[in-house]
Amino acid sequence: MSTINKSSQVGEFYLACQNGDVDFVKRYLRNLKENKNDPNPLEPNVNSTPLHAACYYGNKEIVKLLLEHRCDRSKIDGYGLTAYEEATNDEIRQLFKRPQDINCSRRFQDESIEDCFDFVRRPKENVKDSSMKKTTIDPVTTLPSETEKIQTVQTYITKAEKQREIGYATTSIAMCQSKLGRFIADKFNDNAPMSLNTIGIRLHDIIDRELIANKDPESLKANELLNKFLTDNSNERIKHLIRLYTLETKFYSALRQNPMPLALPLYIKLKKLKDRFFKGHSYRGAKMSDDEIAIYEWAVHNRGSLLQTRHFSSTSQNRSIAEKFANSTIDTPDDIRKNRVLFIFNFPVQCNQAINLSRISDTQPCLSEYENEEEVLVLPWTLFQVEQVDKDLPSSSYTIYLTNVLLAKKSLFSSLKWILKHPAGCMDRFHEHFPERKPDFILSNHSRQFKAINLEFLGNNENYLKELDTDLYETIIFNALFLNIDRISSGYILQGNVISNNRAI
Repeated sequence: MSTINKSSQVGEFYLACQNGDVDFVKRYLRNLKENKNDPNPLEPNVNSTPLHAACYYGNKEIVKLLLEHRCDRSKIDGYGLTAYEEATNDEIRQLFKRPQDINCSRRFQDESIEDCFDFVRRPKENVKDSSMKKTTIDPVTTLPSETEKIQTVQTYITKAEKQREIGYATTSIAMCQSKLGRFIADKFNDNAPMSLNTIGIRLHDIIDRELIANKDPESLKANELLNKFLTDNSNERIKHLIRLYTLETKFYSALRQNPMPLALPLYIKLKKLKDRFFKGHSYRGAKMSDDEIAIYEWAVHNRGSLLQTRHFSSTSQNRSIAEKFANSTIDTPDDIRKNRVLFIFNFPVQCNQAINLSRISDTQPCLSEYENEEEVLVLPWTLFQVEQVDKDLPSSSYTIYLTNVLLAKKSLFSSLKWILKHPAGCMDRFHEHFPERKPDFILSNHSRQFKAINLEFLGNNENYLKELDTDLYETIIFNALFLNIDRISSGYILQGNVISNNRAI
């Protein structure tokens, strides 16, 4: 960044951030909050932002104020740098990093095997194939406690069982990514779980329950990002949800209980993230008992077994980031010894279930709130093969090597055939992902109100119907065909069933 010689080139606020005028910045931000304007505008004459100026000139208090006022930290200046990259010292850079207290050390760390993966397992429905027998695991080690622990894990390794489990995953994804598939799925549930309205309600419910009720300081930013997702009709809308996920809040931990409120919109809009599909290595820390590690050792010797992610997993392209989280202290019972474990994820080809959140170009900024983490977000239902388990004897730490197994792409037609062939298992999965429940908090928000389209009016105004958004037109026409009626006639399609904000999701 070059020094500004002429004050007329930039605004007063930019100069105050550059010169360290804390009182002026505080007054400006107070007024700005009332007007809801951008606290970090790009100055066109110098192609830089106030946050860049404050970072470059080492004005720590002003940097802190700007970050607290939710300024966009992902903006790039004329030199292709973010404010974090322009920071003049580590003290400034530390302000951009995730807080490292005991309550927020879980982002890149798992505490048990149950937090990480499911081994490929048999669905609940009855299986008549005699070849599908449950495998009894012989532990690599011989501690008595390990035998008892490992036998509680359902592990099935026949080819048919493995293909069936993969089939459930590919079918779920295909249904998510098809408008017709989402419409059909909504017909099986009164809450229409795949509509934008219901997605918004579920996400708002998490924010209300986990953030607002607990007076989380990031509540306002979280609400802003969610509202941007609900109202932004551009291809960028899904990126607001990803940034929401990366905030240091209990929103992240709530998704450990049920990832579907975020997994569903991500899979629906996955094609919009194509440029970010990841290839390479990423890392994640863990704390695991000897019993849990023995399961991975077993998987190395049983090559037919696969692991499937249960939740979202934050991994880093920077090994030291994951190791730092793996080294953090966690509370465990005195009789359980936890080992430090580093997972190394190998994605040999581009994987559409691993999303690179780092900045990939000047026009594709970092999607994470914390750019130093170099995050690769691994989605639920991602498959891995266990390649190797290494133990470092001096430190009693382990390294577990996993290789991604790509899911085959499935068409909607083949997905529907799969559902008809495995109805019981599919319905079990559906109700597991979309349990019947009402939100714990109901807030009056215009973005959640149902809107209706009078189909009698549309039926009598063909020209108006043709001018509608293509997605909406196709949805209305399909609804008429699905209900086996000759023409669009009296009645309503509610947002909760098909249409959201006058658009099919």
